[in-house]
Amino acid sequence: MAVLSTLSAPLIPLLHLLHAFLLLAPAAALALPRSTQFITPDDETNNVCLQPASWNQVLSFFLTNYIARIATFKKTSGYEGFRDYVSTFASLFVPFVGISEAAATISRGSRWLGKDDVERALLAKALCVIVREPGWRPENEEIIRGCIIGKGDEAERRREQKRRRRKKKKERRKKGRNSFSSCTATLVMADPGIDVLDNPKKWKIQGYYSLPPMYTIAHLPPGTTLRPLSTSSAKKEEVTISNSYGVVKSFTGAIQIISSLYTLYTAYGDETDRYGYAAFGFSVLPYTIMSFMNTIANLVEATYDTLYLVRSDVMLEAERREHGEFIGEVAELVPASKATELEVAGMTTVDLRFLRRPKGKWVAVEVDDAGKPIDGGVRYKVNFPHDTAAYNPAKDPRDKILVQPVGQSYRFNYVKHKRAGKFQRAAIWVITLLSLVIPYIVIGALSKFNRGTESTLKQRVFMMGWLVSGQTIGVFDLVGQGTKIQRRWPKWAMVENFVDKSIVVVGFALAVGGFVQVGTMLRDFGYCVKV
Repeated sequence: MAVLSTLSAPLIPLLHLLHAFLLLAPAAALALPRSTQFITPDDETNNVCLQPASWNQVLSFFLTNYIARIATFKKTSGYEGFRDYVSTFASLFVPFVGISEAAATISRGSRWLGKDDVERALLAKALCVIVREPGWRPENEEIIRGCIIGKGDEAERRREQKRRRRKKKKERRKKGRNSFSSCTATLVMADPGIDVLDNPKKWKIQGYYSLPPMYTIAHLPPGTTLRPLSTSSAKKEEVTISNSYGVVKSFTGAIQIISSLYTLYTAYGDETDRYGYAAFGFSVLPYTIMSFMNTIANLVEATYDTLYLVRSDVMLEAERREHGEFIGEVAELVPASKATELEVAGMTTVDLRFLRRPKGKWVAVEVDDAGKPIDGGVRYKVNFPHDTAAYNPAKDPRDKILVQPVGQSYRFNYVKHKRAGKFQRAAIWVITLLSLVIPYIVIGALSKFNRGTESTLKQRVFMMGWLVSGQTIGVFDLVGQGTKIQRRWPKWAMVENFVDKSIVVVGFALAVGGFVQVGTMLRDFGYCVKV
């Protein structure tokens, strides 16, 4: 407590002035004849308290310490859907939802890791690219670059051969031949490996775009190598991308933190003596952490009103389709050479020209960079799955033509990608640790974890349950962001979703109960000022 008093002493006059201003209107409306004024002696100072506190004072406490905190919430760049509003509303009851959102922003490290506007926008997930959807099909004479050839399952191929032999008598004369020729392959869309927008209509994109069927938009990952448009002579460092930093929100967050320090300062003494670790002043701790994290988030990552398109071969391909049009790209991807593919991935891709034959048959022919057939190159009869969602490549004995959703191979800086990943994990773990530990350090330092003389079991259950349930929700979200568990354990998303839904119901119930208990304690305790 000595440390807290030492740190708070220079701020006490400012804190009193700020709090008096916030409560000026409620105090003016207070019906003094209905209140009892008394002075509680202390070793160093006296408290002047009015009991019971008026409803105006209770409302002022709620507005100042809870509701006003959501004003610093940082919106998702370019997003126009309801998710941000839902998260903001949820953080009003469970502040660790807001802490988790702020942690995701801070951990991207846009301002620290980005060297120019383009790199900072990339780290902030403000750059996007056109990708193919799973049901995509090539058009006649179209060249698709960056395809990967995968061999079929020989065991399944033999089982299919036996089934066909039993079913058709004429296949008995072909016992030594496979049912499927080695030149037959199924076209399969690869996993995009990047974050695809759930619904592009919920996002605001710079310029103009019109997506043809079977195309969508995805965020570009950190480490993607970019360059100015080929039609421009500018350098990447000279490209400016419109953005703004939330200085006003950060200033508001700083004021909120000062207000929280005052609330905690006044909680020590009579309030902790009466209610112990269930004191209503401690309920502002998670909201204070949220304000602090939001303040940092608004300073370290710019807010982008729109997302920005990056040109790629898939965008050019989509423009050739009906209703495909894109205006306003800010950069373009850099194609990777065959040597780079071999060095990085250990394999090379092939470029295939797809040709429609009579009776709806398709053929894929390997071509060179100029689009001419390669002597001795691969040539496949192409099979398209009838039901993309139900298709299982493991049960298909044919070879596979793996088409990349993002298009041909592009240069990717794995050093920058790993550095961004390490920074993200480190930031998430630090924020998680601080969010979990700080509330208990403060509560223990000020209350010694005593029950107090007047706290009830209901008050202790709701106040601590409110804190613990919120932390549990935040931890599950933060662990998913800060570890590789999402990739290593496919069922993690399902487990996290189940736990979140279960705990959110309990957490909201405890939050509502906590608000009720805070209002009750505040009314009974009254409004006190140290004099």
